[in-house]
Amino acid sequence: MKPTGPGGENYWLPVVDDATRLIKGIILKTKSDAFYKLTAFCERIKLLTGRYPGIWRIDGGTEFKEFIKWGEKRGMTFEITPPYTAEPNGTVERFGGHINDIQRTMIIDADMPEDMWPYATETAIYIYNRLVNPKTKISPLTH
Repeated sequence: MKPTGPGGENYWLPVVDDATRLIKGIILKTKSDAFYKLTAFCERIKLLTGRYPGIWRIDGGTEFKEFIKWGEKRGMTFEITPPYTAEPNGTVERFGGHINDIQRTMIIDADMPEDMWPYATETAIYIYNRLVNPKTKISPLTH
């Protein structure tokens, strides 16, 4: 993301639960932070549910190699998709783009500085997770 956020943030990593469509946004200063943030995320899931997330669909980016090794030791399964191709990883790419559209709209509408994008992204995710799906009549957070 450009410009850099107020705390030095340069990226955000969307994590989407395929079953519930719940989105978690992980804000990163560098791509190498992905390992630490994802392992902390998995440890939190284990603390809440008693087990690690089961299956991950991740592109073949180098920032995930260490996390994949860590996850395989803990019984996680990984579906590796080719890097720089949105189609095989369509769900997370689509949701990431949708959240980016929402956060950009919020920044423009509120006349905020562009470097506030990390806060707008977190707010967009917060709102999305609470919106009721018209088909299922339930929100991702409630699901």
